[in-house]
Amino acid sequence: QEIIAKKKSSLFLGEFLITTLPVAFYYHESLSLLRKQLELAFTSWQNSTAPLEEVWICYEAIALGLKEQIQPQPLKQILNLSSVLTTPLREKLELLQTEIDRGTGLERVMGGLIHHDSLQKIASPDRVKFNELERIHNAIALALYFFACTPEDFTLAVTRAMRTSAQNPLTAALTGAISGVYNGINSISSDRHEFPETKVQAHLLFASWAGVNKVES
Repeated sequence: QEIIAKKKSSLFLGEFLITTLPVAFYYHESLSLLRKQLELAFTSWQNSTAPLEEVWICYEAIALGLKEQIQPQPLKQILNLSSVLTTPLREKLELLQTEIDRGTGLERVMGGLIHHDSLQKIASPDRVKFNELERIHNAIALALYFFACTPEDFTLAVTRAMRTSAQNPLTAALTGAISGVYNGINSISSDRHEFPETKVQAHLLFASWAGVNKVES
């Protein structure tokens, strides 16, 4: 929270989301405790917890993956479980779930999402603007979509996300996080996880969660 408070003037919501993902790893066993910790973090960032409703579904998906509670149709499961999901994001996820059911190709899915955004802006120009929040909604929706299409294949999910996220890198980052916790580190090719600093941070996080002072490498 101290780090977030120091950087709050320079953190955008998407960056804040990525920064706080480790909180989901640490408190995944209790959604109520996880939410409490995130509310504290959001308050430290901007004296409000309002944006938490916009991104909570990501933390929820990661917690489900870590607890091995993801079902065969993860997008439907998350839609059914999430009682705080905001309407614009829910609409996008329902649209993407329909395309999964239809077996629609990726190019048409992306076109449909763009068309949906355009219709929303025409229908309610004061409510829906293609600003940071809209970009984050799209990133979250697509990350869950890529994971739901191939939940057992980390590489394919992330590869598809990277090919469509040139203007929004958050999509690939969230896809990797959600698919990675579900499939485990063994699903990630060696060239993707040989980063010494990242491994050190992961070991420290695990050591703290496990209640030990040090984890041998």
